[in-house]
Amino acid sequence: MRPLVALMVCTLLIVGCKKDAENTNPTDTQSTNPTVTSGGGGGGGAGTNAETEIVSTDTNTESDKPQCNEFSGYCKGPAVNLTASPLAPDDIMYVSKFHSCNGHAFPQIDSPNSAKHYFYPIYSKENTNDLVPLYAACSGTVKMMQNDRGESELPNGLGVRGRRFHLFCDDSSTGLEYFHVNFDDSLLGTHVKAGDLLGHADTRVGGVCQHGGCSNFDIAMADGSDDAQVSLFSRMDATVLALWVARGITDVSVVTRSPGPTCTTWRTPNSDSDNWFTLTP
Repeated sequence: MRPLVALMVCTLLIVGCKKDAENTNPTDTQSTNPTVTSGGGGGGGAGTNAETEIVSTDTNTESDKPQCNEFSGYCKGPAVNLTASPLAPDDIMYVSKFHSCNGHAFPQIDSPNSAKHYFYPIYSKENTNDLVPLYAACSGTVKMMQNDRGESELPNGLGVRGRRFHLFCDDSSTGLEYFHVNFDDSLLGTHVKAGDLLGHADTRVGGVCQHGGCSNFDIAMADGSDDAQVSLFSRMDATVLALWVARGITDVSVVTRSPGPTCTTWRTPNSDSDNWFTLTP
């Protein structure tokens, strides 16, 4: 009988040790992290047969979050279309063609032509800075504002002709650059929705100007880099482009010089059909 007694004692000791191990530091299954919650417990007491569930407050993984260049502001992601027009077609009389010889070389000072669009307002809104509203063409963040100096200096000591800034569209590689804008500085760094007012075009010349001889303003669009310019008319949603179709821009080809020239002269008159498109009334 002694071997049997010894076996029973050994079994009791093992079971007792196991229970002691289970009851040691009972708070080890709880967390001080407020994102941890307990589930599965009924009316049998707190923590009884409970399972620990980890709840994350960040639903985006690192791969989901936009990867943006701190210097340029452009992010990695798909190119997107514009869901709002950056300006009202009824305010405009002429649009310069993409790759035109109007204005100056862009995006680089040694670019062969100008890879953006200039806009010339209707006569009743020439030489103003508060009559041609400009809008966010997409939902995104306003960044990189700076004085638009150089050519934008007004004569007669009237200062700088508007501001220059970028609008980076949400969750995409697409960005727009607005030039010569009477702009509220408080918008810098803020998020705006497509169609929100950003400011007004500054078309002042610092004095009296004849019809057709006042200043214009410009808007550029790019994907991933300021060097990767595209025509904003090529990337408008159908409902947005329809606003411009009514004024004669039936396709991006009518506002694009193709092939793009190597310009030797700049600042072409609005009547030059090689470089400008005249909107229909």
